[in-house]
Amino acid sequence: IIEQVQDDVEKTLESEIDDGAPYEWKKLMKSSCQAEYYENLPKTAQTEITKWREKRMFLLEEKCNKELALKLNEAGLERNSKRFGRALVKSNCAKGRSSSEAMLSIWSENEEQYSMLKEGNALRVQNVLVRQSLHEGRLQLTVNKWTPMEVLGTLLKSPHLSKSMGFEKRKFLSAIRMNLLSRKIGKAGPRSVECRKDFLGVVLHWGQNEYKVSIYLTDESGMLCRVERDAMQVDRDPLQSQWHKLEKCSILSFRDLKVLPFDEIEGCGVAQWTQSSSFTKKSPRFEEVQRWMKSTSGKNKICAVADYLEAGYSRSFSALTKVGYIVKFSRDCALSNASPLTVWVDSANDKNLLPFKFPILLLDSLAAIISTDLIELEPEELSKMVQDLGILFHFSLRNFDGRLEVVKLSPANIRALLKLQSHMASGV
Repeated sequence: IIEQVQDDVEKTLESEIDDGAPYEWKKLMKSSCQAEYYENLPKTAQTEITKWREKRMFLLEEKCNKELALKLNEAGLERNSKRFGRALVKSNCAKGRSSSEAMLSIWSENEEQYSMLKEGNALRVQNVLVRQSLHEGRLQLTVNKWTPMEVLGTLLKSPHLSKSMGFEKRKFLSAIRMNLLSRKIGKAGPRSVECRKDFLGVVLHWGQNEYKVSIYLTDESGMLCRVERDAMQVDRDPLQSQWHKLEKCSILSFRDLKVLPFDEIEGCGVAQWTQSSSFTKKSPRFEEVQRWMKSTSGKNKICAVADYLEAGYSRSFSALTKVGYIVKFSRDCALSNASPLTVWVDSANDKNLLPFKFPILLLDSLAAIISTDLIELEPEELSKMVQDLGILFHFSLRNFDGRLEVVKLSPANIRALLKLQSHMASGV
């Protein structure tokens, strides 16, 4: 109910606030290509638009909160919340000493403070509250709207200082770049340096289990990326509530994602939402992807990648997957009931039966699929039971000691496989 009321209030207030907008802003909103129009404006007009955008955001939030409180009061509802801002800050230490990062939270920030929180600004902040515990290895700093703050300068005018502090202007990476970075970090292993990047993509799928929430995205490249977060930390991070408002084929712009090692099983680059991550609004990259998404080729590619994902296949050449029927099980060592099993699979694309190493622990997954306890069964009994059910399985594999080993199995999605065949036939 609250979200519906908020959407209605925002639509009404946006038009009211924009009545008092500068002339160039109104022309920008009517332009068919806003990014190109903005780039062609003189610097004075660009500055005017930037200032109005910041003021508009504050006016909209302030009026929306008042109007929303009134609407909720009329409906007999109540909402108590506080606005807050958050910024990742870094100290400029003496030569020879490493700089340290901290997360600065500003509760109920005022308009002047908000205008200071621009990336690259050097700030002096007084009377800062330091929390006792670190989070993600960072200091936690807290201030409020009465905290004295002043801007000392900007790193954007000092390339040398920007480089020494690790500051670089933001740029949204493509799915290809995210996949390459993810592979690079995976190869570096534990010695890899933490890497945080911005990424923008089209939502294909959203899923959750007891441990994590995952979003699968793609872009013009057709490559797949997975952005995930800890499912247990939603109450600690108010920004994560936006994850529950996702829609398929919407465009998401992430900032400060932590790049993780490449997932060889799903064949996708992986990034993690952390405390310093956030969503951002429209950008030139957003408009570029939006135009592609609305094109015929874009729609076809999005459908194709979504069907690959649903069918359990990846467009990555490194991902190993097979679909087929289980014909029989055999034990690697007949003298030991604890020795690994071998599963023999009949796959339509292969002439001979395919032998895969089948870890004993995966019997629990198989038992859950067929709703039967399998631990005490001999390989012959297990083979007959699974054969009689006639289930088409999807196998995720990996190379292990020169053999292919099953790491995950599930019932194959036949509808998605049929759609996938159609895409392959059309060459998408």
